[in-house]
Amino acid sequence: MASNNGEPSAQRSIEELEEGWESEGLDPTQATKQHRDLYLKMRLRKYDKSNLQDLDLWDQYREDFASWTSRHFQTANNRHTRSLRILLRSHGVLVG
Repeated sequence: MASNNGEPSAQRSIEELEEGWESEGLDPTQATKQHRDLYLKMRLRKYDKSNLQDLDLWDQYREDFASWTSRHFQTANNRHTRSLRILLRSHGVLVG
């Protein structure tokens, strides 16, 4: 979908990002804060819909955030990181 000036719309570019992140993940060192926040929000939705529990969820989380450092989480949207922590805990994953 193109905007009036012929460039791709913001919605389309978000969809393309999501598709790429599903197959390749996100390199947080190369991503903007906005992209890291969006990735975090997408993973929250994915985990919530998947109903994964315990070690299955822990394994998926570790795979999705393998290249993230504590600094990436600290600079991310606080609401998203808090929601992620709550979701992990409520699904049997012990996190700090």
